[in-house]
Amino acid sequence: FCESPAELAAVVVSPSTDSTAVCFLSGGCIVGAADLRGWPNDQNNSREITGWLSELQTLIQFRLGTDLAAHYPGANPSLMVAADDDIAGQLAGLSSIPTAPAVLKSEYRTASADGTPVSLSWLVALGAAVN
Repeated sequence: FCESPAELAAVVVSPSTDSTAVCFLSGGCIVGAADLRGWPNDQNNSREITGWLSELQTLIQFRLGTDLAAHYPGANPSLMVAADDDIAGQLAGLSSIPTAPAVLKSEYRTASADGTPVSLSWLVALGAAVN
Protein backbone atom coordinates (compact mmCIF):
# COMPACT_ATOMS: atom_id res chain seq x y z
CA PHE A 1 0.00 0.00 0.00
CA CYS A 2 2.98 2.33 0.32
CA GLU A 3 5.76 3.09 -2.10
CA SER A 4 8.53 0.53 -1.77
CA PRO A 5 11.60 1.76 0.06
CA ALA A 6 14.83 2.02 -1.88
CA GLU A 7 16.41 -0.31 0.67
CA LEU A 8 15.48 -3.99 0.70
CA ALA A 9 15.03 -3.93 4.46
CA ALA A 10 12.63 -1.51 6.14
CA VAL A 11 10.45 -1.21 9.21
CA VAL A 12 7.12 0.62 8.88
CA VAL A 13 5.94 2.24 12.11
CA SER A 14 2.43 3.61 12.62
CA PRO A 15 2.28 5.39 15.98
CA SER A 16 -1.01 6.43 17.56
CA THR A 17 -1.90 7.48 21.08
CA ASP A 18 -3.22 4.00 21.91
CA SER A 19 -0.52 1.78 20.43
CA THR A 20 2.13 1.62 17.75
CA ALA A 21 1.90 -0.90 14.93
CA VAL A 22 5.25 -2.13 13.59
CA CYS A 23 5.72 -4.00 10.31
CA PHE A 24 9.00 -5.57 9.20
CA LEU A 25 9.64 -5.61 5.43
CA SER A 26 12.31 -7.53 3.60
CA GLY A 27 12.55 -7.48 -0.17
CA GLY A 28 9.13 -5.83 -0.39
CA CYS A 29 7.40 -8.59 1.60
CA ILE A 30 6.05 -8.49 5.14
CA VAL A 31 8.11 -10.83 7.30
CA GLY A 32 6.94 -9.82 10.75
CA ALA A 33 4.76 -7.55 12.82
CA ALA A 34 4.78 -6.24 16.37
CA ASP A 35 3.22 -3.58 18.51
CA LEU A 36 4.54 -1.11 21.01
CA ARG A 37 2.98 1.29 23.48
CA GLY A 38 1.37 4.40 22.07
CA TRP A 39 3.08 7.59 21.03
CA PRO A 40 3.56 9.93 24.03
CA ASN A 41 0.59 12.23 24.66
CA ASP A 42 2.86 15.19 25.29
CA GLN A 43 4.49 15.66 21.90
CA ASN A 44 6.64 18.48 23.28
CA ASN A 45 8.26 16.30 25.93
CA SER A 46 11.53 15.23 24.30
CA ARG A 47 12.35 12.95 27.25
CA GLU A 48 9.17 10.90 26.72
CA ILE A 49 9.72 10.77 22.97
CA THR A 50 13.35 9.71 23.41
CA GLY A 51 12.20 6.94 25.79
CA TRP A 52 9.58 5.77 23.29
CA LEU A 53 12.17 5.78 20.50
CA SER A 54 14.57 3.78 22.66
CA GLU A 55 11.86 1.15 23.20
CA LEU A 56 11.20 1.03 19.45
CA GLN A 57 14.89 0.61 18.63
CA THR A 58 15.21 -2.12 21.27
CA LEU A 59 12.21 -3.96 19.81
CA ILE A 60 13.63 -3.71 16.28
CA GLN A 61 17.09 -4.91 17.29
CA PHE A 62 15.65 -7.78 19.35
CA ARG A 63 13.48 -9.02 16.47
CA LEU A 64 16.32 -8.66 13.96
CA GLY A 65 18.57 -10.64 16.26
CA THR A 66 16.12 -13.47 16.89
CA ASP A 67 13.16 -14.64 14.80
CA LEU A 68 13.72 -12.26 11.85
CA ALA A 69 17.50 -12.65 11.60
CA ALA A 70 17.31 -14.77 8.41
CA HIS A 71 15.44 -11.96 6.61
CA TYR A 72 17.96 -9.26 7.52
CA PRO A 73 21.43 -10.78 7.17
CA GLY A 74 23.74 -7.87 7.90
CA ALA A 75 21.14 -5.35 6.80
CA ASN A 76 20.32 -2.25 8.78
CA PRO A 77 16.71 -1.44 7.93
CA SER A 78 15.43 2.05 7.34
CA LEU A 79 12.46 3.33 9.32
CA MET A 80 9.33 4.41 7.44
CA VAL A 81 6.91 6.44 9.56
CA ALA A 82 3.20 6.23 8.73
CA ALA A 83 2.10 9.29 10.68
CA ASP A 84 1.57 13.01 10.31
CA ASP A 85 4.52 15.19 9.33
CA ASP A 86 5.10 16.41 12.91
CA ILE A 87 5.68 12.91 14.28
CA ALA A 88 7.72 11.82 11.25
CA GLY A 89 9.88 14.92 11.58
CA GLN A 90 10.45 14.41 15.30
CA LEU A 91 11.49 10.81 14.74
CA ALA A 92 13.80 11.72 11.85
CA GLY A 93 15.49 14.30 14.07
CA LEU A 94 16.03 11.93 16.99
CA SER A 95 16.52 8.48 15.47
CA SER A 96 19.90 6.98 14.72
CA ILE A 97 18.10 4.79 12.14
CA PRO A 98 17.62 6.42 8.71
CA THR A 99 14.01 7.65 8.85
CA ALA A 100 11.58 8.79 6.16
CA PRO A 101 7.84 9.29 5.97
CA ALA A 102 5.79 6.50 4.41
CA VAL A 103 4.19 7.52 1.12
CA LEU A 104 0.95 5.98 -0.09
CA LYS A 105 0.95 4.58 -3.61
CA SER A 106 -0.77 7.01 -5.96
CA GLU A 107 -3.77 4.74 -6.56
CA TYR A 108 -4.64 4.88 -2.84
CA ARG A 109 -4.31 8.65 -2.45
CA THR A 110 -7.72 9.28 -4.01
CA ALA A 111 -11.09 8.62 -2.43
CA SER A 112 -12.54 5.12 -2.74
CA ALA A 113 -16.06 4.31 -3.97
CA ASP A 114 -17.50 5.33 -0.60
CA GLY A 115 -15.54 8.61 -0.64
CA THR A 116 -12.93 7.60 1.95
CA PRO A 117 -9.25 7.77 0.99
CA VAL A 118 -6.82 5.30 2.53
CA SER A 119 -5.16 6.76 5.62
CA LEU A 120 -1.46 6.45 6.41
CA SER A 121 -2.49 5.18 9.84
CA TRP A 122 -3.97 2.08 8.17
CA LEU A 123 -0.79 1.02 6.34
CA VAL A 124 0.50 -1.60 8.76
CA ALA A 125 -2.92 -3.19 9.32
CA LEU A 126 -3.71 -3.23 5.58
CA GLY A 127 -0.39 -4.81 4.71
CA ALA A 128 -0.69 -7.46 7.40
CA ALA A 129 -4.24 -8.31 6.28
CA VAL A 130 -3.19 -8.72 2.66
CA ASN A 131 -0.03 -10.63 3.49
